[in-house]
Amino acid sequence: MSGRWTSPGTFFSRAQRRLGAALVVIGISRVVAAAIKDRPGGHTVLELVFSAVIPVVILIYMLKFSKSYPERVSHTQSQSQPAT
Repeated sequence: MSGRWTSPGTFFSRAQRRLGAALVVIGISRVVAAAIKDRPGGHTVLELVFSAVIPVVILIYMLKFSKSYPERVSHTQSQSQPAT
């Protein structure tokens, strides 16, 4: 974290923004999938990618990121505390 002190609250805020952005991307991919489906001669492969594959990949990323959150916070705290 570039050697500067950050509190767990600061990291939590950044984590929430990142996870929120991931949810927005899922929403956008669903809108694109609906637009492809409504289009005459829409591609089912593209619809499948935008409606299922992208959201699943993002959800897996979100779960892995959320799982690593406690380790990241404790690692940040241990770096910021001076050795005695």
